[in-house]
Amino acid sequence: MTFRRKAQIAVAAADMVAILVASMVAAQMRLGMWYGSGMETYYVTTFVLCAITFFSAWGHGIYRETSWVSSRILLAGSYGVFLTILLSYLLGGSLIVSRQWLLTTWLGSSVLLLSFRVCAKNLVRVVRVRQDRIFRVLIVGANPRGVALAKDLEQTNKGSFVVGFLDDYLRPGSEPLPKIKVIGHPQDLKEIAGKENVDEVVLISGALSWESERVMAETAVLSANQWETRIAPSFSELLSNSSEIGYRGHLPLFTVHPLRLRGFNIWCKTTVEFAISGSIGLILSPLWVGIFLKSKLYGVNLLHKELVQGVGGKNFAFLSFGPEVVSSNLVLRRSPALLNVLKGQMSLVGPTPMPVTDAVESHQMRPGIVTMRPGLTGLWRFHEDKIGFSERATIDLAYVRNYSIFLDIKIMMQTITLVWLRWLRSDESLSRWMPAKD
Repeated sequence: MTFRRKAQIAVAAADMVAILVASMVAAQMRLGMWYGSGMETYYVTTFVLCAITFFSAWGHGIYRETSWVSSRILLAGSYGVFLTILLSYLLGGSLIVSRQWLLTTWLGSSVLLLSFRVCAKNLVRVVRVRQDRIFRVLIVGANPRGVALAKDLEQTNKGSFVVGFLDDYLRPGSEPLPKIKVIGHPQDLKEIAGKENVDEVVLISGALSWESERVMAETAVLSANQWETRIAPSFSELLSNSSEIGYRGHLPLFTVHPLRLRGFNIWCKTTVEFAISGSIGLILSPLWVGIFLKSKLYGVNLLHKELVQGVGGKNFAFLSFGPEVVSSNLVLRRSPALLNVLKGQMSLVGPTPMPVTDAVESHQMRPGIVTMRPGLTGLWRFHEDKIGFSERATIDLAYVRNYSIFLDIKIMMQTITLVWLRWLRSDESLSRWMPAKD
């Protein structure tokens, strides 16, 4: 049995344990006991919840190692609860089990399912490293986006190892990155992936000839491979957040929907960020008053304003304290930007803020900025300072496409850690906002 299969079984078992623990705690809270006579119906219901959650999670594809930490597990864990309620009404009479027990089990299992999966992901990564079972990735396409992906994996994911590139245009032995070579042609994928014990193949869309991309797709879909195949979409493909297939005659065509947040996502993000920004602003208000008095005492400018692109390309003044009043603490200097958040011009988490001067010089407007408020932090915060414009734009688009409140919380927690570490090192790179131009 492969290491991946063992890990999948372990995660599935952890899911079942999460539901079992939640049901036991709920029974203790509601009935005053979690075992004994009269509990048979609860035992059967718990077993049904476990079975439905397992098959739902398997059907959603969230037992793949790269998809363990996914909010879809919450959906899979809810099917059993809704089915139990529906079955009770179909049978007539009262619910099969206590409503309070059912609700508590659902809430508890939701928390435990996510928690166990986060722990499982980190644990498997540690085990892979210690047992020399590094997640081996083969990248098909050695264009700048493929090289950027390889560099990113090498820097941010210690559990991954890029075994090399396959490419149509660079000969074997070429080194797009130091120590990472082109090891063959895309049409030799099956042979090379098997020889290198590859766990994941990433196809860079648009990096290959049409013939090679077709061979890659056929190999991925028609063969029983031991590896997962993923496609890194092109920049134009990232510009839509969903698509529908239709036909003109017998030719399949995709209808592209605009890239933007809608409905509940906008309401939830705005409400949470407004509450957090307001709370932080109240905490910092005594410091702000002191800085205001200092600016008046020395007769210097309190605020520095920089013109930045906003939603729809509308410009606004990005606020920060002037260097004359706050010279050393970079976080405090940037804190007036919370007012931009409260005014609806910025988000706590979002795409990279882009000064208008840089936009004019580069003659480029990033679609992520056009469709979503720029953020005080975001996925861009955790990448190299010198990353190019196109790569940063791709990161911003990926954030918009994959937005969830859980992703925002994760980014904010990682930012707090990053700020703390850089403050200990007196690292002024925290003040950076924009990437290097291409």
